[in-house]
Amino acid sequence: MSARAPWKELGIAPTSDIRVIRSAYAAKLKLIDVDHDPESFHALRSLHDRALQLAHNIRAKESGQMAVADHEFAEYDRDTAPGDLPAPTANEPDAIAELNDLRQQIWDMLVTSGANPWSANSLAVATQRLLALPVLDQIDVADDTERWLAAIAAENIPRSDPMIDMLIGHYGWHKLVGSINDFYGLAVVLQRQSDMECSARLRNPSHRWHQAFSYLQGEAADAFDDTEKRRIGNHIALLLDSIRFHNPTVESELNPRHVEAWDKLIADAKLTKALKQDPLLAALPDLTPAQWIGFAIFLFGVFNLVASKLL
Repeated sequence: MSARAPWKELGIAPTSDIRVIRSAYAAKLKLIDVDHDPESFHALRSLHDRALQLAHNIRAKESGQMAVADHEFAEYDRDTAPGDLPAPTANEPDAIAELNDLRQQIWDMLVTSGANPWSANSLAVATQRLLALPVLDQIDVADDTERWLAAIAAENIPRSDPMIDMLIGHYGWHKLVGSINDFYGLAVVLQRQSDMECSARLRNPSHRWHQAFSYLQGEAADAFDDTEKRRIGNHIALLLDSIRFHNPTVESELNPRHVEAWDKLIADAKLTKALKQDPLLAALPDLTPAQWIGFAIFLFGVFNLVASKLL
């Protein structure tokens, strides 16, 4: 498919009418088996994006304005295009039925266990088809759908991951946080996008915590020797502190049993360090945390014995 001349591939004449482009895209999308032919889906998406850019350039030339550059297009399509469109000409009952059908497909993939096979491509395609529907040019329908998408994406992380970048890019949600237009699910979805970006960075072998991240995804050992603790322990402690504060959902990608084992090791190490830093306790024998607990119990018993004799 040609990225530079999308009209023939979409089956339409050159146009500045974005509704025509979206309708042609939706029709072509129905003919693609995304799970078995993801390349065709991505090629069609490129045609859709290029056609929207050319449509804006046609409209700009007609009005005597400067055509938009490629790098400006994404911002235009998300923020400017919907407000410029006239009322849809599609038959409204059929259009609403198609919208509801796509919402049901997305619901089934994310919520209803076993009702619809889940795959990243299938979810992405259903979401893209929904966003391309001409009926969303109606403000009330668009607002209701946007809020529904935010809620269902927020409540079904990480299964909703394939739609998160698409929704944020389409609606420009990154601009709404903290504004009067903020709504349920928005902050959660944006946090998940940040967490997904964090996860991608940690998977890069050049990242300083990549080894610790990969290590915690594996099975926990029955015991950890001192060499292993020194080799990777500090990075594991820093990694866990960082993701728990900045990117909490990333921890779900780690082996919980492995994390629990290292949490105990880190807590023991911090306790030992704290005890050694106390001037009074530093003069006492070098004991493990378990030995310190036993020593404290012994002292408590001695104190009780002495107290009972005095009383």
